[in-house]
Amino acid sequence: MAFLAGLSIPFTQAQVVADVTIPVWVKTDASTPSITLTWTKRTGETELVISRKLTTQTQWTSLGIVSLADSTFTDTQVEKGVVYEYLLRRTFNSTYHYGVVAAGIEIEAPHARGTVLVVADSALKSRISEPYHTFLNHLAADGWRVNQLELGQDYDHFRVKDSIKAWHYRNTYRNQTVLLFGDIPVPYSGYINPDAHPEHKGCWPADVYYANLVGTWRDEVEFSTAQRVENRNYVGDGKFDEDIIPGIVDLQLGRVDLHNITAVGSTTDSLYIRYIEKDINFRSNTWNVPRRSFFDDKLGTLGGENPGKNGLVNAYALVSPDSIRVSNNDFISTLTTEPYLHSHASSYGSYTGNGQVQSANFKVPFYNVFAAYFGSYHGDWDIANNLLRSAIAGPGYTLTSVWAGRPHWYLHHMGMGLNIGFATRATQNNFINQTNQTYDPGFGAGYVHVALHGDPTLRLHPVSPATEASATSISANKEVQLNWTASSDAGIAGYYIYRSDSIHGTFNLLNTTPLNGSSFIDDDPLKGTNVYLIKAAKLENSVTGTYWNLAIGATCSVSGVDGTAEVMSVEEPHSLTLSLYPNPAKNNVIVGGLAEGEYMVRIFTMLGTEVKRQSYLAGDLISLEGLSHGAYIVRIESQGIEQQLKLIIQP
Repeated sequence: MAFLAGLSIPFTQAQVVADVTIPVWVKTDASTPSITLTWTKRTGETELVISRKLTTQTQWTSLGIVSLADSTFTDTQVEKGVVYEYLLRRTFNSTYHYGVVAAGIEIEAPHARGTVLVVADSALKSRISEPYHTFLNHLAADGWRVNQLELGQDYDHFRVKDSIKAWHYRNTYRNQTVLLFGDIPVPYSGYINPDAHPEHKGCWPADVYYANLVGTWRDEVEFSTAQRVENRNYVGDGKFDEDIIPGIVDLQLGRVDLHNITAVGSTTDSLYIRYIEKDINFRSNTWNVPRRSFFDDKLGTLGGENPGKNGLVNAYALVSPDSIRVSNNDFISTLTTEPYLHSHASSYGSYTGNGQVQSANFKVPFYNVFAAYFGSYHGDWDIANNLLRSAIAGPGYTLTSVWAGRPHWYLHHMGMGLNIGFATRATQNNFINQTNQTYDPGFGAGYVHVALHGDPTLRLHPVSPATEASATSISANKEVQLNWTASSDAGIAGYYIYRSDSIHGTFNLLNTTPLNGSSFIDDDPLKGTNVYLIKAAKLENSVTGTYWNLAIGATCSVSGVDGTAEVMSVEEPHSLTLSLYPNPAKNNVIVGGLAEGEYMVRIFTMLGTEVKRQSYLAGDLISLEGLSHGAYIVRIESQGIEQQLKLIIQP
């Protein structure tokens, strides 16, 4: 066993794939600001090109060809608060080697992470109701707006898709994520065999069908020669013909499906309960997993394909090249005794195992959280005791698993605080068409089989939360006193306080900078029930930059409060029918986009206190006299239309 420092590793197959990757180290300087990349040179390289893009872009902008004498590059054209992706491409013997990282400086905390739709098997939900709802509450405490869709026995994959689409179009302005939880119908599609076995060519499980909302999925072709019945496709049988995802993947989607997993030695319901407990423990940083990666490759070049290189490229970006441990036939003995944040294992395989581990081995705890496996057959996962699903069903730390290598997966975004669902969607969208050829694809890029097993809302770096939160009404029930016990983490900058009328309602941020101490008085609460989240905040020092990281919220509530504030929604659609201008403003503002007639304007502070209410005609100037500088919510009501916009008043 050895740690991978640069390219100094003694194991033959690992050395082979390391030679065709580019280890990248990142250093950021907030004072400049600047981002410096350092990499390992290779004798015989003939060119090295560095490109950059934003996480929202699919095309790269070249920053130039680097002199072969150099092994560092400093990008000074950066801004604080922006996540940049960097792609390094080396030319060696007419082939390309790659490294990719996401980097940034002091990225702002996302106070609302978006909406997650939990699609649940109604029978399972009723059997494990208490832990299931505890799980939903923890998602909400972590900043997710939780919606639910319960499926009865009469749902097929068509009806599931229709329900997801209906939900999406009701919430198009939110970042959207879907978790399939339980025995949810499995779509099949394609005439593919990305593991290259002829008898395995046919339709494979295609969860991406649920996440691609506008593509055309046909059922017009017959493929009936596959050995496994499920891989056979007949006209009109509900299995689709698409090999390539037919258009952009819209949603971030993952599946926790633990039915017919018997190899790990527990009942089905207990497997789901255990997964929930693991998810909460990791999200709450109970385990405090070391930031390191475990790598085991038994395939080497594989005819020049080098599928295992994907594990190293991700590990470089998630834990740095100095924190990768390379296996020498001790995958099981290591991961059953030592914790790792990320792992990758490539070898020959079967539906229920590969050269490193078998599904039955997961009866005992494995301590790898984000796992990737590659080998024959087990990418076709809708089968009893499948390796990928068994891995997350086990009693250890594993919460996600993917079939990585055909194609390559890209997890580097997680190094800057993004969730694994974001990385899943980026991987699925890679090379589906000419405008989405973003990363080194590997064989099978854009194919319909690419899927995440596990919770898509999970992030790489959990923070220990505040605990023992309490809320008490004071001052004749007109104010609320909050108290909590501080987070045990080092480097906590303070706490953000959020308030709603329900754990699954809209939470409003009550303080714009982290609050020091362990108490807070809400002097203008809601009337009735007030629910609070108290989130520890720290400037996370990732191996690729810094970002403001929030712990899951400590929750508390109090009822019977005689307050006057209102819950304010600050989520805005992408295509606004109304607008405020100028914005920011100083003295006056106008509402644009209104038809002729009278309308009501109500202005609230970000805490929900109404500070102005007046009727206006379309085109009138709205005076801001008497309002101090800062952020406000403007609610416009006109002709049955109500819309809220954010307004900044400058000094």
